[in-house]
Amino acid sequence: MEYNFRESIEKLLEERRRTKKSLFEHLKMTGQGFDAMLKNNTISAIKLAQIAEFLEVPVSYFYGDGPSTTKNDIPKETFGDQIAKKMAEDIGELRHFFEEEIRTKNRQIDGLQRMLESVLGKSEGDTNQPTLGYEAVVENALLAMNRLGLSLVNAPYAFRTHIPLASK
Repeated sequence: MEYNFRESIEKLLEERRRTKKSLFEHLKMTGQGFDAMLKNNTISAIKLAQIAEFLEVPVSYFYGDGPSTTKNDIPKETFGDQIAKKMAEDIGELRHFFEEEIRTKNRQIDGLQRMLESVLGKSEGDTNQPTLGYEAVVENALLAMNRLGLSLVNAPYAFRTHIPLASK
């Protein structure tokens, strides 16, 4: 079946009050190339989709399967609108994911801070409590690190051998 796209395109251009020039510029074509394409009815599927997007109609409109030619019956949401809507949904999902990740990391940080205070012998809200001696702190740190599965490979030599880092 042969379709004459030229009439449909020219009719829509007139209805939409758009120029041929704005259409062929949208298609990144010359005026001469655009006119030849219409005259010879040699519009590729890709060009037809671009024209449909520009004129805000579904591609099926050009095959007689689309809505009537009145402006009110033409769908308002273009392909670009659909893509933008999907991107906004994806961004919302990513935002929710990362907010949850941040909450999880904050809980982990709070736990580590409590563990560190415990290792150092401090309790919450008690700033006058004496801290443990150096040996007790080292022992508590080693126990805590062992529970967490951490290694002392990169720790300073003095810490690994329980030798005080600084003499009093």
